[in-house]
Parts: sequence; C-alpha cells; structure tokens
Amino acid sequence: GVNQDESFSALLPQRLPVMSDGRKVEVVNFAIPGDSSAYGRLVFDRFAPRIQADLFILGFGANDAKMVLT
Repeated sequence: GVNQDESFSALLPQRLPVMSDGRKVEVVNFAIPGDSSAYGRLVFDRFAPRIQADLFILGFGANDAKMVLT
C-alpha cells in the first residue's frame, strides 16, 4: 500500500549505513507477492552459503501466519 521508494526494502539501505559505523551494507529483496515463509527458507538455503555476511535479516508478511494446504 505504499510507493516503491517508501517500501521497507527501499528505506533499509538508506538507514543501515548510518547505524553500521561505515561497514558495507547490502540489501537484497527476494520477495515474490503471495509466496510464503517456506519459499523464503528455500531462497535462504540456496543463497546464504554464497554470501559471506555477518548478519541476515529475513522478514515475512502477515500471510505467513495462514495455514496453507498443499
């Protein structure tokens, strides 16, 4: 419900460098509308080993609380 430049993934890279004492900060948005935390886990398992990071922040939406029948 916000413009792209007001989204969490757009604002986060602007604010993190101020809080990170000059350390390199990179934000990657793997979001696909309608996907779930199960998809997020698959993405994390696939890409996290390739990225040498001190911190990962994973965020999920309210739809992840719903039961999904597969």
